[in-house]
Amino acid sequence: MMIFSLRFGSRLLVIISSPCTVEECFTKNDIIFANRRIFLFGKYIGYNNTIVTSAPYGEHWRNLRRLSALEIFSPNHLNMFIGTRRDEIKILLHRLLMFTELTCNIIMRMVAGKRYYGEDVDFEEAKHFHEEKKLVKIKTKKEVIFRGLIDEHRSPSRALVNKNSMINHLLSMQKSEPEYYTDEIIKGHSLVTSVLQAN
Repeated sequence: MMIFSLRFGSRLLVIISSPCTVEECFTKNDIIFANRRIFLFGKYIGYNNTIVTSAPYGEHWRNLRRLSALEIFSPNHLNMFIGTRRDEIKILLHRLLMFTELTCNIIMRMVAGKRYYGEDVDFEEAKHFHEEKKLVKIKTKKEVIFRGLIDEHRSPSRALVNKNSMINHLLSMQKSEPEYYTDEIIKGHSLVTSVLQAN
């Protein structure tokens, strides 16, 4: 067994190599090792080491811990402040949206000399820009869905897929006319068919 100390800057650390001795430190002598060192932070910021994070182990610390568990972090008290948390989340999301708009305005002014969010914007052009952004998002999601369907029909385990599907028929036709029945044509036809069936 080895016990030695290391100094990390102004901090002195004790290193113990024996697991049995470490276990003894935190079972038989746990109260001794449960205490905290006194730092300047606790003295000046922690109200002379009277807050739960810097108070020395003892009756006062146990009382603070009990108060925290019962008065702050208990389920009942957390539920009482659910409205506060919701309000703060809304404020945070609003700030994130403002940050996104700020970033977009900076980029678009660098690229095109125009801004599309906030005041002093061309309403119609800004509206078109926002609609275009929404369409790009929809296009990305649509691409993932239909690309996945085509890959699923092409995969070696396609026995799991219905062989009588339209995508399967189009992929069969692609083998004979690959220059016409491209993946783009198959995805587009699948999109139109799915929309018509939905309506």
